[in-house]
Amino acid sequence: MRYSGIGNDQLNIIERVSFPTTTPEETMDLVIVFFKKYPLKAIGIGFFGPIDIHKDSATYGQISSTPKLAWQDYTIGTGVGAGAIQTGSFIEGFSHPEMGHMIVKRHPDDSFEGSCLFHRDCLEGMAAGPAIEKRAEKKGQEVAEDDPIWTIEAFYVAQAAYNTTLTLAPDVIIFGGGVMKQRHMFPKIHHEFEKLVNGYVKTPPLEQYIVTPALEEDPGTIGCLALAKNELQKLY
Repeated sequence: MRYSGIGNDQLNIIERVSFPTTTPEETMDLVIVFFKKYPLKAIGIGFFGPIDIHKDSATYGQISSTPKLAWQDYTIGTGVGAGAIQTGSFIEGFSHPEMGHMIVKRHPDDSFEGSCLFHRDCLEGMAAGPAIEKRAEKKGQEVAEDDPIWTIEAFYVAQAAYNTTLTLAPDVIIFGGGVMKQRHMFPKIHHEFEKLVNGYVKTPPLEQYIVTPALEEDPGTIGCLALAKNELQKLY
């Protein structure tokens, strides 16, 4: 799904809508119609990658080798994305992190081949919404809470938290997005994470360390509003 929203200088959301992510042409037509209703000062955009983040590049802001083929060389999707913030800024180097494509161990009861066109059974290929839908043959929100799929899903999400913990040692790991609306998964994630760590490092209590967004449904929208506000402030 693509989410579009309008907010004010105080980052309060005035209106928000969602559209299915189909082709760039169909999706962006809907987005443009929505925004044309408002007098805009600036727009902040959040989207999947890999993306060209170098401002002096001829392809700055364009998506490159995404598994979502129709969106290659465009600028706006569905998958697993991640970022790390240190002292108020995103960590990046030659590009932005692509942590959603980290390699994960396959669950012993999972025969699904993976849905990532580049890596098959990376984190996104095994645990993103489309992977759940292909494995279950129905939408994630239609899968019962006691279905074994959620144990498999928690196994992969816990690996993402484990890899992130040993790589960055963050103060907190926040899991958001559509799949993470399945709040019943979090005890399973905590359990699998504990098994993986096996006492090697001491983290904060897991109920405070591996959590959902405090902003509930709004982090992406408010984040984009904050980006737009920040760019406006640079002009004045």
